Amino acid sequence: MRKVLYVLLITFTMSTHINASEYDMFIGVEDGLSWADFNGPTGKYQNHEITTYGVKAGVVNDKTRMYISYQYIDAFEDSTTREGEYQTATINSEAFTEPIDVFNIFDLYFFVGGHAGAIKINVDAAFGKSDEYGFLYGVQAGLLAKLGSVISLETGYRLSRSNFSDQNTDLNKFQVVYGGINFRF
Repeated sequence: MRKVLYVLLITFTMSTHINASEYDMFIGVEDGLSWADFNGPTGKYQNHEITTYGVKAGVVNDKTRMYISYQYIDAFEDSTTREGEYQTATINSEAFTEPIDVFNIFDLYFFVGGHAGAIKINVDAAFGKSDEYGFLYGVQAGLLAKLGSVISLETGYRLSRSNFSDQNTDLNKFQVVYGGINFRF
């Protein structure tokens, strides 16, 4: 996992130096719900409505943003027989539409983008323990409301696919619906 994170960090750092003067830095936090669809030896099953927390940091201007994000997902928060978590680290790139002025109060942007990175799944259950990594990639879209020059609120949807496979179980699809706040400086 460390090697993957180092590669992601180096790639992100190199991409931000291209025209760094055109971008501002930003940090953000998010909270939401996620769904994980698996194909296993006994068929398909889903972990649904799992609480998801995330942080992100990167660069932004009025047309694009690039950032590194980390998400923590408590995989079995309602289960008494299993414990586990998902963790993701991704590089993200998004493009914004032209802003829509909403009653001279805030600017509203639509965004669409993609992400790639790593997922770690840690499970402790009656059938055994698993602590495995996989590659994660996908797309995201949403709305961002820019409230002044520093604060923005966003809501979005993220769809990911993965090559994760362990104990004859494959992660087919990983979805997140989230809301967040960002601080631009």
